[in-house]
Amino acid sequence: HEGPTATFTTDFADPLQEKIDYIFLYSNPATAVQPLVTRHAILTDQANGHYPSDHLPVLAEITLTNR
Repeated sequence: HEGPTATFTTDFADPLQEKIDYIFLYSNPATAVQPLVTRHAILTDQANGHYPSDHLPVLAEITLTNR
């Protein structure tokens, strides 16, 4: 995992430490394709010292493999 674990950018007195944004995958047993997460990260890029949203972007690199 790259980056912080929390995904909320609003400045609280007690900063949020939990994830509130997710990427969900589903593996259909009826198919021969299996999703494999090869990389995941929470990005912290800012524009002019500010976050563009109150949520940090969640990134996942997923490879589809045969079972």
